[in-house]
Amino acid sequence: MEQIDEISMDSQVVKDRIDETLKTSIPSVLYRSIPLSGKMARAKLGLLMFKKRFGSVYAEHIDSLVALELVHLASLLHDDVVDNSDMRRGKPSINKVFGNALAVILGDNILSLAFNIVESLDVEEIRLAFLDVLTRMSKAELTEQLNRYRVVSENTYLEVVRNKTGALFGLATYLPSLFEGDPQEKDYAVGEKVGIFFQMMDDLLDFETPEKVGKTTFLDIKNGVFSFPVMLALKQNGSLEDAIKSGQWHIIWQFMKENGTLKTAKDMLKEEIKKFLSKNEWLEGYVNTVFGAFLSS
Repeated sequence: MEQIDEISMDSQVVKDRIDETLKTSIPSVLYRSIPLSGKMARAKLGLLMFKKRFGSVYAEHIDSLVALELVHLASLLHDDVVDNSDMRRGKPSINKVFGNALAVILGDNILSLAFNIVESLDVEEIRLAFLDVLTRMSKAELTEQLNRYRVVSENTYLEVVRNKTGALFGLATYLPSLFEGDPQEKDYAVGEKVGIFFQMMDDLLDFETPEKVGKTTFLDIKNGVFSFPVMLALKQNGSLEDAIKSGQWHIIWQFMKENGTLKTAKDMLKEEIKKFLSKNEWLEGYVNTVFGAFLSS
């Protein structure tokens, strides 16, 4: 396998490959508008696991993470249509600029680019893993949409989060063992757990200002999507169930502000992340990079 020079062995290599792939594959007017500069949280996690297992990162490994991040990008374009969001990564969303139909088509196009890369790897286990993750993500999105303005169990919420967000993080840490031909479910579980934390943090960030997080906020609560803070608010006051079902989001938000629900939720999540880190010390640098601002807030 062709080895990637260790000096450039970081997420910038993946970013450059994504940029090159999109620039040469989609119309320039769309390429200039697409939200490229994300956190690369999944790729960074995958790079760490590749380094841990192989000692070095090779071209094929980079390709797999490019495909993974392209799947994520495609899902963001689709999510913005579903959520009627008008901002993504600090820029006007594609659906806001070009309309829903084009945003969906572009998302599909980017998804096809991802799977072309997966096919080029010619590793059956990796192809099947990508297909499995895509199935998990789409089923989770269906479950979420079918339960808008409904009270769902904590187990249902966690199942949606595990598959909608956790699956791609899980794949990032699973890929190295697939390249080795020795699939390790425990590796997948590590990434999946990080993804669950990431989504719960994102649920909390939905209550921040758009300027702070770089995307449209208050979408979950307004769209009737059951999120981590709303789940906690319902535990604090069961009578909020009627407000959830009737879409009276301002009542829920007012309760949360008056009862410190967001602070309680933040403290709970911070404690869970710290517990996880105590068992996975090799991820300390990654956690500080991806969750650092949240943990110090």
